[in-house]
Parts: sequence; C-alpha cells; structure tokens
Amino acid sequence: FFQAEDGIRDKLVTGVQTCALPISRPNRVSTTAWAMGCTLAAIGGILIAPNVPFDAATLSLLIVNAYAAAIIGRLRSLPLTFLGAAILGCTEAYLAGYLKTSPNLAGLRLAAPAILLFIVLLVIPSSRLRGRRQSREFFPIPTWRGAWWFAAAVVVAGLIMATTLSGSQATTYAQVFTFALFALSLVPLIGFAGQISLATLTFGAIGALVFGHLGASGNPLALVLAFVIPAGVGALIALPALRLSGIYLALGTAAFAVALDRWIFNLADFDIGPVHISLFELGSTEVNPLRLFGYSFNTPARQMVLVSVAFALGSLAVVAVRRSRYGRRLLAMKSSEAACATLGLDLVGTKLSVFALSAGIAGVAGALYGMQLRSVSPQNFDFVHGLPVLLLAVVGGIGAVGGALMAGASLMGFLPLIATLGTFFAKDRKSTRLNS
Repeated sequence: FFQAEDGIRDKLVTGVQTCALPISRPNRVSTTAWAMGCTLAAIGGILIAPNVPFDAATLSLLIVNAYAAAIIGRLRSLPLTFLGAAILGCTEAYLAGYLKTSPNLAGLRLAAPAILLFIVLLVIPSSRLRGRRQSREFFPIPTWRGAWWFAAAVVVAGLIMATTLSGSQATTYAQVFTFALFALSLVPLIGFAGQISLATLTFGAIGALVFGHLGASGNPLALVLAFVIPAGVGALIALPALRLSGIYLALGTAAFAVALDRWIFNLADFDIGPVHISLFELGSTEVNPLRLFGYSFNTPARQMVLVSVAFALGSLAVVAVRRSRYGRRLLAMKSSEAACATLGLDLVGTKLSVFALSAGIAGVAGALYGMQLRSVSPQNFDFVHGLPVLLLAVVGGIGAVGGALMAGASLMGFLPLIATLGTFFAKDRKSTRLNS
C-alpha cells in the first residue's frame, strides 16, 4: 500500500475516510428517504385532491400513474420523471378530447397510464431492471401424509359448515375456500418460483367469463376451459414480461390488470374475423351453477361442498408440484436465476409454465366465485380487491398451502364474523339501554 503511487494512495485513503463518516448510517439514510417520500406524497395528495374523488379504489390506483412517470425517469432522474409526467398528462388530455365519440375507446383514457407503464417497462434496458433478491424464507417439504390429512380436514370442515349454517351464512362463508383458491394460485408462482404477480383476480375474471359464456348449462367441460384459457393468457402476458423481475415485474402485471379493469372488460361485444367476442355484455354476466353427472350445485350448501373439495384437490396438486422435480427447478430459479442458466436450466419455459399454472388455478377460482355470485361484473374482480389476497397469503406463508387457507379465512371468514359480532353487541347494548 505505501509503495503505491501517490494518486492511487490518495484515492484509497479518501474512500476509506468516506466510508467511515458518521453520515453513512444505513438506518438513518433509510429513515430520511422514507420521510422525504411520505412528505412528497402528502403534498401531491393535497394538490390533486380537488380533481379526484375520495374513494379507496381511485386513490390506490394513483400509484400506477405515479410509477408510469417515475419509470420513465428510471426512478432516479428528476428531469426525466418530470418529462414522463408531462407525457402522461398530455396523453390523457389528448385521449379525453378525441375519444369521446367512440364507446369502445372511452375506457382507453382511463387505462392509458397502465398501458404507458407496461410499454416503458418493456422498452427500458433489462440490465437496469435487474436487482438483488435475498430470501430468508424456508418452507419444509410437505409430506404426502400431512397433505392428505390437510385436504381431508378441509373437506370435513366444508361438510360441517354446509350442514350447520343457514343459506345466507353458507353463501358468505363459502367464499373462504374460493379466496383461499385465489391465494393458492400464488403459492407456486411466488412461494416456489419467486415471481410476483398482482393480476390474480384479473385471471379469475377471465375464468368467470369463460364459464359464464361456455357453461350456460353447467357443463363441467367449461370448468376445464376456465383453467386452460386463463393459463394461455397468463403465458402470453408472461412472455413479454420475462425480462422483468422484482418490483418491475409486479408493476408490469399490475399495469396489465388495471388496463383490463378500466378498458377491456368494459368493451361491448365485437368480432375478430369469424369469432364473436362477448365479455361482460351490459355490465354483468350470468354464471350458472355447475352440473356434474346430473347433479346441480345450485344451493349455497352444495356450493360450500364444491369449493371445499376444489380447494382440497388444488392443495394436493400444489403439494405434488412442490415434491416433484419441476418444483425443485422452481426453487432453484428462485434462489439464483444466474446459477440455473449456467447449469443449463430452461428459464423461459419454466417461467412461462409457472405463470400459466398460477393463472389457470386463479381462473378456476374465478369460475367458482362466479357460481356463488350468480352474476359477475368487472367490479367483482377489481385490481385493488386482489391486493389483500396477496398480502394475507404472504402473512400466512406464501410457500405453503396452509398459508393460502389462512388468507381466505382471514379475508372472507374473520372479517364477516367480526362484522356480525359487532352488530350483535350493538343490538345487545341498544336493548340494555331501552330496558334501563
């Protein structure tokens, strides 16, 4: 070191001194960055308040507009971010002025930020989108004995609830297993493969549409197509997003979901050559109950049994994936894509297949959800409504089928139960007050 040239020695000393400065404290820097970001977000909320309605969905989707501008600036350039915001604002103003006369293009203005975000994510060089990912999660390999006991317990719980709950209660609590199936679709994708998707309910909407239009008589073949068609769409969407990872992949799938929610799902019927495409028609689509071997699942109790059996079979299928050679490939890809590519693993085929599998499971869940509702609309599969499913699946354990059941129970079981208990205590307090 002391024999080095003066210039090199001075640079080394300066670097060591810089690293030793008190200001280079990671926790303090992180806290300051969070404080600055929250302050700027609050100022932005104050400025935009006169122009947007105060509801959760609209305010939540503002993050898509913000990211559409910030990604143009690559999350670090203020001038390019300002340019992105100007482009976004001019695009929305142009579409608002020239697309009023076309009903099928009216929703394009609302979907423009999401479409712009998706395009920008694909255009930016992939080397700038790669980030380090470190996972400390560990989920032990499930045993077949435990998996079968878990599936049997789910079916028994469904039978008990179907025979003890009233019709309205069975309609409410049957959605526990439906949303658990939505969460289960994220287990192989996020828990095993480490790929993020925020479009779970969007694929569920596609499955509900498929069963609603093709299963008018309750044909079980339509339920198979409710798996196959969303799986194909999931693979198509994953194809351009293969170069994305981490937060950028999450933003890409979120942009796809918002674009379908705001524009595609609100289109009127149209034709592509000889093929007639019908979506939500006049705002809602009727979904008839499933008929299997002449037996119709047309009551809340029967639907409770149906969705519990569907979740039990889905959990066994996911356990089979986890214990298979394909599951080990997914875990290896989650650990290190670079190492897998070095060893000759087909990353493209693996990613496409796991996206297709996840979308297919979500499509079946959407079809079952549509049977419970009898009539579905785009609002039932809104992008914002899918975020709690992902959140609770992560809390319950994103790499285990039990975590998916916890997500469904927390979202559609505990919350309605708390609401019912609150109403009960409110009535009891009112009657006590009247008696006194």
